[in-house]
Amino acid sequence: LLVGLVFFDLKKTTDPGVQNRLGVIFVIVVTQIFSTLTALEPLIKERALFIQENASGYYRTITFFCAKFLCDILLIRVIVSIIFSLIVYFMTGLERDIGKFGVFLITIFMASLFGSSMCLLVAATVRLFSVALIIVILIFLIMMLFSGFLIALKSVFSWLSWLQWVSAFRYATNMLTMSEFRNIDFCLANSTNICPLSGPQVLINIGLDYRTNWDLWKNFLGLSIMTVGLFLLAYIQFRRIKKTK
Repeated sequence: LLVGLVFFDLKKTTDPGVQNRLGVIFVIVVTQIFSTLTALEPLIKERALFIQENASGYYRTITFFCAKFLCDILLIRVIVSIIFSLIVYFMTGLERDIGKFGVFLITIFMASLFGSSMCLLVAATVRLFSVALIIVILIFLIMMLFSGFLIALKSVFSWLSWLQWVSAFRYATNMLTMSEFRNIDFCLANSTNICPLSGPQVLINIGLDYRTNWDLWKNFLGLSIMTVGLFLLAYIQFRRIKKTK
């Protein structure tokens, strides 16, 4: 609701319409990924319980992991993503298009799922909540810096530029930006007939390729690969935990 109120009913004007649309996209991705930090403390507590119960033979690691993924992570993230998307998308006045809303919903869900996978991996690795929280926040902040919104990636040192390819923030913001700006025109604030700036021009100015569907969905692929990889690493880490009765 707060995001929807701050960016309520965005106008299709050159100023401040373009800036506000880019701003709301960045804020949406940041809030969705950082909101998954709320799951970190329960995961740390359940880690200790898992060690005891698994060592006692109550269930296998794969059983615990699947139950955690399907019930506590996947189901919750689906529900939260749908509610968040329905509220924010229409309050902010983003493009009323079923296809664009679908891309928005999928991106929100994947960003949230990525955050959950990162928290699960760190929770499986670190015992202390305070340490785990610092690690996750630090990782998220580094990824956010290389999203392309805070600094031009072309100006970054070459030995650091590779971090953009492991930035979930970059993939998610790219998807939302391309979807929103591909077919839209921005008019002057005092006239609805003179529209000197188009969405594709904005995408070109910020350095995003948008001409094919692959330009959009390759970001989804990158985000999916990172998420699946983190879940696999989390499962491996749970299997490696030394279990004591």
